[in-house]
Amino acid sequence: MSEYHIQGLGACMLGGYPHRPEDSFFQLALEHLREESSCQITSSSYTLGGFPITRVPAHLTPRCLSAKPNIVVIQFASSDLIVPLRRKRPRHTSGCHSAPRKVSSESPRLMNRLIWQIQGLVGDGLQLKPITPPAVYLATMGQITRTFLDHGVTPVVLSPFVFGGRRSNRFAHECTLGLQELLAKSPQTVYVDAYSALARHPRHRTLLSDGTHLSLLGHRIVASALFTQLKSVVERLREESLPRSISTPESLLETAMMLDDGGTSTIDPLLEEDAERKYPPMSPACSRWSMMMSLGFDFDSVDWIIKLSGGVSCCW
Repeated sequence: MSEYHIQGLGACMLGGYPHRPEDSFFQLALEHLREESSCQITSSSYTLGGFPITRVPAHLTPRCLSAKPNIVVIQFASSDLIVPLRRKRPRHTSGCHSAPRKVSSESPRLMNRLIWQIQGLVGDGLQLKPITPPAVYLATMGQITRTFLDHGVTPVVLSPFVFGGRRSNRFAHECTLGLQELLAKSPQTVYVDAYSALARHPRHRTLLSDGTHLSLLGHRIVASALFTQLKSVVERLREESLPRSISTPESLLETAMMLDDGGTSTIDPLLEEDAERKYPPMSPACSRWSMMMSLGFDFDSVDWIIKLSGGVSCCW
């Protein structure tokens, strides 16, 4: 059975905050993947709650690559693209884990939604900027994905999530489009458009009262989008790991028909020549049997091909 290690790298919501860790979009997607996949899935996560994305590259080697993941799920933006009405003094901590501020798990009330609108109006009026400039956010995300690709790890990147505040949400939407365009240049990187999935639902249902953290429904929506891409990645990695000699019944039938009609198969001519040199001419059926065995077909498949093409079985 194939085994794949999936690591999560992101801000506090990757760990489910302020909900239980098992309610996070990351754990929900993994749980679904384990139910649907025949592969063995192991996981780990590393969260940097409240940290901007610019501090992430320094932690990739000691905290992420050391775990030797096959796939890494990346999600940052909530601490980067939010537009604060006033700047806070930077906090200096000795550790890499920042304790997230206290957040209520309550659903937004009418007053909370009114505050979101006021924040957007004030931000637009004063032309306030997000914590991390969008260009810096995109450039850093590109740097992170390249680092993982250079180490043979498949990055699965989630877009920014929606915000309650109109101005912050606008920056999130712009970075979602920019991130999609950026990652399209890297075919080995998988992109998950979580923003569009969340935007199909009212924000007062997908967000908590602070207008930034996801509700339980929001986590389930993101988990569904993430699961679809993770399943596709695991299936692709599994197919790439299979021996090239394994053939489908359709390809075996095609080979049998070509050999029976005297046609030219798609097998490498050098391999055919090598097979003919190893096995001198004999009866037509046995000659075909010996050649295909030397090319890597298993005994049962070769015997099935010979019978199907009207030849005599070479079983003994």
